[in-house]
Amino acid sequence: MEPAAGQRDALQLRYRTGSNRGRIVSFAGPQVRIGRSRDNDWVLSESESPASSGHHAEARLEHGAWWLFDLDSTNGTWVNDRAVSQQRLRRGDRIRFGPEPVLEVLSGALRTRSIVPAAIALALALAALAIWWRTRSEAGFESMVQSAARSVYLVAVERDGERRALATAFAVRRPGVLATSAHVVLELRRLGALPPGGLWRGVAVRGDSAGAGLGLRGARVHPNYRQGQIGFDAALLYIEPDPQLAPLALESLARVEQLRRGTALAALGFPQDATDPQRPRARLTVDTLGDRRGRFLVVQLGIAPGTSGSPILTPGGRVIGIVTAGNFDASPGSFPQGSHWGLTIHTLVDLLRDRPAAAVQRSLPAQ
Repeated sequence: MEPAAGQRDALQLRYRTGSNRGRIVSFAGPQVRIGRSRDNDWVLSESESPASSGHHAEARLEHGAWWLFDLDSTNGTWVNDRAVSQQRLRRGDRIRFGPEPVLEVLSGALRTRSIVPAAIALALALAALAIWWRTRSEAGFESMVQSAARSVYLVAVERDGERRALATAFAVRRPGVLATSAHVVLELRRLGALPPGGLWRGVAVRGDSAGAGLGLRGARVHPNYRQGQIGFDAALLYIEPDPQLAPLALESLARVEQLRRGTALAALGFPQDATDPQRPRARLTVDTLGDRRGRFLVVQLGIAPGTSGSPILTPGGRVIGIVTAGNFDASPGSFPQGSHWGLTIHTLVDLLRDRPAAAVQRSLPAQ
């Protein structure tokens, strides 16, 4: 099917397989976010593409052509049966997000005679996007926290009917994978809560709930983590499957690396002295980025005992880092005392890419 003349400037795709076979989707750009989460421009349903990620890929109109970028997805972005991190799209290309479905590119570049008006349209679109983003940021974190709160979990230990708040974790993968700080896992192990079977039972309690808590089944600490240091201070916690678990979206690594001082950010966590362990309600703290030093974020964010492992979020609800320590020297002689620290999500992405399904098997106790 040949697209109409007025549609050739848009990115047009036709489903070649799946329940939507033959259906055509069209986007004018300049940017199209693709994935299962509802905040994408193109939302892939569970039935349509169950193996796709919440924020799987992004199509961008650049210099008169459409490009497809993978956003560190779990099952990859494929063009003509080849996994790609970025790829210029041409008519006839076959793309897919994970195993299925397959889509064919019907038109993926601007016509030569339309370059000038298209450039003007693109500039106007980018200006509108900038205004929209600035307005969204200025609106604050009120709408974000309403949805993100259900993705944050209190990490606690229980014994003889007593529950003690310990730290914070947040959902990153269904049906039961949370992210937290590595030093939190070490404390759980010290208390005998990991692996299960010690004097204390480790649990994860979803924020804004009064649930019994889901048992901790295992953990994986970043292999480069060293006790007493905040470099690589990230870990995955494996909990009993939670049907209501809603993973938070991770920001793309490219955008994290573009963070600058003054960027608005927030954290959701459970300070021990202000948290009811039976009915945990995450505390929101808002700040601007003081500095970024490689994979370290200099922040304030009301960091206190219990907030280790909290997600550091943008106004749009995307995770850019993990709270790790307050008033702690990240590397003696290199960083000043008296600062609060977070890690960018690079360390977490390292863990998520390292076969987490196998990792949980290694962490489970012998049967």
